[in-house]
Amino acid sequence: MKKDTYVLELNKVGRRFGSEPVVYALIDIDLRLKPGEWLAVTGPSGAGKSTLLNVLGCLDHPTSGEYLFEGINTAALSDDERAGLRSRRIGFVFQSYHLLSHRTVLENVMLAEVYRQQDQAGRRERALAALDRVGLSHRVDFMPTKLSGGEKQRVAIARAFAAEPELVVCDEPLSALDVSVQAAVLNLLVELQARTGAAYLFISHDLSVVRYLADRVAVMYMGKLCEVGRVDDLFAPPYHPYTEALLSAIPLPDPRSVQRKVRLEGPVPSPVDPGPGCRFQSRCPRKVGAVCETEPPPAREAAPGHVIVCHIPLEELRRVPPVIEDRPAAAARPGGS
Repeated sequence: MKKDTYVLELNKVGRRFGSEPVVYALIDIDLRLKPGEWLAVTGPSGAGKSTLLNVLGCLDHPTSGEYLFEGINTAALSDDERAGLRSRRIGFVFQSYHLLSHRTVLENVMLAEVYRQQDQAGRRERALAALDRVGLSHRVDFMPTKLSGGEKQRVAIARAFAAEPELVVCDEPLSALDVSVQAAVLNLLVELQARTGAAYLFISHDLSVVRYLADRVAVMYMGKLCEVGRVDDLFAPPYHPYTEALLSAIPLPDPRSVQRKVRLEGPVPSPVDPGPGCRFQSRCPRKVGAVCETEPPPAREAAPGHVIVCHIPLEELRRVPPVIEDRPAAAARPGGS
């Protein structure tokens, strides 16, 4: 891959369903992902995250705009070519490990290599190597029903990496796991990315996890992007008002941290007829006025690579106090023990 080529590039991508009425699941999505980069996508249920995942994984196709994978326009590919791209160059780690088939651990991982021009022995060797990387070389002949939840998710991760993909799409991979297992799975994903250089697209509701893992974050609301930027950009003003509300709901493990609460009130608009203006305006605590109801909000660059899609001027958003403030521990008194 050339250095100036993105792993994926979305230009004004849209996806609509139905004809009467029409549901607009994605609207004018612009996203870029570089090799080795970790992009998190967050937002509420109904934001369009799953639809976006299906488009990026070539499980679905846009109805408008352009999706490029390593510079190749996916719309120009045949169904077989798209299936080959999906199977050889994109790995999937879904939120439910119940998608494992009723086969042995080794056979499940070998299924990921069907599209590789390789004999059975070669696929077996690669699958064994993938299982060794996730610490399951001693479970190759087990059935999934004999594994713990964490082990099942490790099988899913081994399957995603078996074909050495350029892109790994993770859809809430921690949601079905006990808290005690989540850290081990996260550390494994970090280790595998460092080893392989794969780009990650990570869908998660948990902004604490996003803050720990991601290089950049995209915040979605009802099919639209609200804000995109480096992870540090999203945890400090200026914020999109919806990002501000998301941050106010993060559980804070450090009791010294101070968190400002933001309440969202008002109705959620229908995805069938959301109106011409901002999709968040009916719940926005910082609504400007009628312009929010009648005009699509502009995309403004708050800093290089940090885009906020909102009618509120950036100067005003910069004056918003931080949602989370980490306070240092109290200093010891002079002469104290």
